[in-house]
Amino acid sequence: LPDKIEKTQDLDILFIRKLGEYSESGPLAWKGMHAFIGENQLDRTKLRYFGISHDDPHVTNEDKLRYDACILASKSVQPKGSIGKQTLKGGKYAIFTHNGSYDKIDETYDRIFFKWLPDSKENVDETRPCYAEYFNIEFVKTDQSKLVTKIYIPLS
Repeated sequence: LPDKIEKTQDLDILFIRKLGEYSESGPLAWKGMHAFIGENQLDRTKLRYFGISHDDPHVTNEDKLRYDACILASKSVQPKGSIGKQTLKGGKYAIFTHNGSYDKIDETYDRIFFKWLPDSKENVDETRPCYAEYFNIEFVKTDQSKLVTKIYIPLS
């Protein structure tokens, strides 16, 4: 079950997009984003981190899967190079918590889409992507079992 269903605000984000299987495109995108954060001397502890998986790997070919590594935009930092800007549209979202390794996050998504969603009276809003918010800044140094991720599922 979701932790809650709530209305969110629009979020302006800076992002870098990579294509391919999420287990490969995700780390590649984050490598680029961390380089951008370093080059701009941003305070990592004050950033919010999001990942957008635009496509369903059960439907879309691996080489066409789109993953965006994102940080909440601030007025002082402008996108440049491979970094772009977009808006995560606000609205009604079901919010779930995934605890533990990112390796198992697809199992959480499967439980949401194949168990919770069919049993609920909710419908996914196909005009907005699902996204995740990551709460462990030093995820490489964090014990995998202690990782916390919030998953946002857009509802119509």
